[in-house]
Amino acid sequence: MDSVIVFFANASYEQIEAAAAPLGLSGDVVTREAHQFYFRRYSSYEQLAELEVQEAKAIQSLLGSAPESAFQVASHHGAAASCALEMVSQLMQQFPASALDDDVGHLLSSSSVLALHARSPEHGIYAARELPSENP
Repeated sequence: MDSVIVFFANASYEQIEAAAAPLGLSGDVVTREAHQFYFRRYSSYEQLAELEVQEAKAIQSLLGSAPESAFQVASHHGAAASCALEMVSQLMQQFPASALDDDVGHLLSSSSVLALHARSPEHGIYAARELPSENP
């Protein structure tokens, strides 16, 4: 299982979870079609402990402000990752002040994630790692 982090600038944890519920979120698990993946809160404590200073600055720069909420999205590669990309792109479209950190040095805006989903949804959320980073 692999994961990415999605940051939201102008939306609380509760707002994101409310928007994700109709998309299959129940607790920390999302069920879409016959596939499941995890969508769990990524706390500010975890962010402080795990993000390097330059990563946090790059995220804030891309968002235009500090993140108000963040979620870890974890799934197996394949169909579950495709479902994760679909859900994340829907949330990022609804909350455009958002960014995806692929956990290997790439940071992508909501428009890049939406374009990725439109172009090749079958490759899933980890296909973001093939795109050029938007790190400022």
